[in-house]
Amino acid sequence: MKGLSLYQAGTNIFMANWILQHWFTFWQAFGKLFKTPLSSFLTILAMGASLCLPAGLYLILQSLGSLQGVVHTNPQISIFMNPQASSSDIGQVNQLLSQNTEIKQYRFIPKSEAIQSLAKSSGISNLLAGLPSNPLPDAFVVYLKNSSPENMAQFKKLAKSWASVDSVRFDATWVRRLHALLMLGQNFFVLISSLLGLTVAVVIGNTIRLQIATRHDEIEISLLIGATRRFIRRPFLYFGLIQGLLAGLAAWGMLSICLLIANTDIAAFSSTYGSTFSIHNLPSVAVGTLLICSSFFGWLGALIGSSSAIKNF
Repeated sequence: MKGLSLYQAGTNIFMANWILQHWFTFWQAFGKLFKTPLSSFLTILAMGASLCLPAGLYLILQSLGSLQGVVHTNPQISIFMNPQASSSDIGQVNQLLSQNTEIKQYRFIPKSEAIQSLAKSSGISNLLAGLPSNPLPDAFVVYLKNSSPENMAQFKKLAKSWASVDSVRFDATWVRRLHALLMLGQNFFVLISSLLGLTVAVVIGNTIRLQIATRHDEIEISLLIGATRRFIRRPFLYFGLIQGLLAGLAAWGMLSICLLIANTDIAAFSSTYGSTFSIHNLPSVAVGTLLICSSFFGWLGALIGSSSAIKNF
C-alpha cells in the first residue's frame, strides 16, 4: 500500500509539473506576439483575410439555400390524374402520397382551382368560359426530400404505376442543372477552404523557420546541455496554434464587418422586390469550426516548419 501511495504521489507530481511546463510555454509563446506587435498584427490580418474568403463563401451558399426555399425553386413533380378519376381514386393516391417517407410535402390541386389559376395568369378567361367542360385534370404537386435527378426519376416511375394516374412530369433538365450547381458550389467551397488553409499553414511555417534561424545559437546550446528536439519545438507549436486561433478570430471579425456593410445594400435592393432577404452571420457551430480549423492549420504549419528547421541542427 505504501509503495502504491508513493507511486500515485509521484504520478501526481509528474502531471502537475507537465501541466505547469505547458502552461508556462503557452504564455511564453503568447508573449512573443507583443515583442513584434506590428509584424504579428499584419501576419494575423493577412491570414484572417485568407480565412475570411471560404467563410464568406459558406455564408453565401447557406443564404442561397434559404433563398431557394423562399422563391420555391425546389424541383417539383406534377402528378396528373385521369379525367375520369373519381373522388375515391384521388383519395387512394392521396393516401399513397401521405404514406411515402421520401416526400417532403405535397399539395392537391383540383381541376376547378387549376382552371381559375390559368384564367387569371393567362388573361383568357372569356375563352375558357366558352368551353363546354373543364379540360384540365386534377393534379398533385410533390416535393421530395432528396431532389436528385436519380431519386426523382425513380419516384416518377413509381407514381406512373398507380391506378388512375395519367402522367407524371418534372423538368429533368432543371433538376440536373440545379443539382450540378449545388454540387459545384460545395466542391468549390471544399477546394478553396483547403487551399487557403494550407496557405495559412505555409505562412506560419515560414514565420517559425525565421524565428528558429534567429535563435540558432540558443537552440544549439540547448541541445548541447541535453534538451530534446520535442522540448525545443514545443513553444513554436504553441506560437503557431495561437497565431492560427487569432487569425480565425480576425476572419470572423472581418466577415462580420463586411456583412454589416453589405446587408444595408442587400436590404435596400431586396425591398424593391417586396422581400427582406439578408445574409446572416456565422452560427455558433460554424464559428467554433472556423476557430478549430484555423488553430489546426496554424499548429500544422508550425509543426512542419519547426521540424524541418530543427532537424538540421
